[in-house]
Amino acid sequence: MEILPEHCLSCVHRLDVYMALLNTLEQFFDLTPDEDDRVDALVIHGIAVELLKECGIVNQGYNLLASALTYAVLDQTLLQNLKGRLYPKVATAHHTTATRVERNIRTSIEGAWTRGDTSVLSKYFGNTVLSAKGKPTNLQFLLVMSDIVHKRCIIPRHPVK
Repeated sequence: MEILPEHCLSCVHRLDVYMALLNTLEQFFDLTPDEDDRVDALVIHGIAVELLKECGIVNQGYNLLASALTYAVLDQTLLQNLKGRLYPKVATAHHTTATRVERNIRTSIEGAWTRGDTSVLSKYFGNTVLSAKGKPTNLQFLLVMSDIVHKRCIIPRHPVK
């Protein structure tokens, strides 16, 4: 069994959710443990969890949101069809429905905008949020956050001199 990175051990997630997500990702993307440039799905998930906590997202939807970000970082094309591809994939990993995934993610985003750290949110989202709604859509949120997670996961192939 693979040893979890230290930052993942402090997460409130259950180990079975991590392992189900990792197994699903490995099967879907045909990942092998010895790929040099692959960032482990658990590490991506851990980075997503820390980023969501930083933004003030701590309700029940944050597990689903962290999984959605993990999938989105591994395959950006999933963001092209949230209801048809991303939400069902997250729902399968968490034994729920795609409708519940969408609602929980939306509720988590609303909670961040009403109770979260506004300085952190403005740092990441700036003026990209439409003032009419006052918060980003699920797609806008996932696009920005997956980009941030992806940038934090980049490992250079060659050491910088």
